Amino acid sequence: MISGYGVNILGLLMLIPLLVALYFFCVGCTLALSSVTVYVPDVQYLLGSMGLVFFVFSPIRKLASQATGIIATVYWINPFTYFLECFHSAIYLKEIPDLGVYAMCFLLAVIAMLVGIIIFNYLKRGFVERL
Repeated sequence: MISGYGVNILGLLMLIPLLVALYFFCVGCTLALSSVTVYVPDVQYLLGSMGLVFFVFSPIRKLASQATGIIATVYWINPFTYFLECFHSAIYLKEIPDLGVYAMCFLLAVIAMLVGIIIFNYLKRGFVERL
């Protein structure tokens, strides 16, 4: 607003539930990965490398919808791409995020949270002995 480019108020309001979905996605992934790390300590080293791969293959500076070929496929395999595309639409393009991509963000959040809870509840019985 200060720069004079304008904003889309509805697009920015849609970011509030998206941030909540991103929070639950991160919590679900953290529950699952931290539970597995208790049993297999080497996972922590794998996570560092995978974090770098996810960062490199995420469309931060450009839009995934404009990518072509194998790069587009790699982008859309990355779950963070869906969240980034919604942020790009609302903030940079001043549009309402695509509802299909928006819905996929919530689906990913629900799946990650459910998987994280299931893995955590299954493995929590042995935490005391392992730690």
